[in-house]
Amino acid sequence: MSKKTTKYYVVWEGKNPGIYNTWDECQEQINGYSGAKYQSFPSLELAQYAFADSYEKRKEAIIAMAKETTDGPILPAIAVDAASDRMNRMEFRGVDIEKNVEIFHSPIYPCSNSNVGEFLAIVKGLEYIKEHKLNYALYSDSVTALAWVRNQRANVTLKFDERAALLIRDLSHAERWLLTNNYSKIPLLKWETSKWGEILADFGRK
Repeated sequence: MSKKTTKYYVVWEGKNPGIYNTWDECQEQINGYSGAKYQSFPSLELAQYAFADSYEKRKEAIIAMAKETTDGPILPAIAVDAASDRMNRMEFRGVDIEKNVEIFHSPIYPCSNSNVGEFLAIVKGLEYIKEHKLNYALYSDSVTALAWVRNQRANVTLKFDERAALLIRDLSHAERWLLTNNYSKIPLLKWETSKWGEILADFGRK
């Protein structure tokens, strides 16, 4: 018996545009809808990337990508990562995956950890993509930080002192930015380390 192939269906124009897990759900959105625009994709990541922009801008490029590979990160994209040492000094950065070029790098915070850095890095990446009007995806390998971004709040308590002042300021800015900006069209995705190796923004300190 052949293995059933999983597909995801993007509806750009239909009764309720979105991403659907089955053909039946997709059909409900397009049947009887004049000018419906839709397409199936072999992975959720490709579907999310396709849905992030208009049908006209994305369809041909995404279909070609889907035919060529289904086992790699979507490009173009930014990868972010953070690192901390035994003294709790933390930094983060973002790297353009396709160009393998660092595009931002934080100062060194004297009293933090990698989860906080990952959170700040994701928000900085979202801010960068939005500010520069890029059609990019954004990757992080931190499940914790991705959850914090979904909740629009870093789940951390900091005691205010001089050493923590910069970190508290930047965390406040990040949370405020998430609450006051629309970034729903930017694909925010989990980096699959087991498939692709270490994220390209990794500091190499493991």
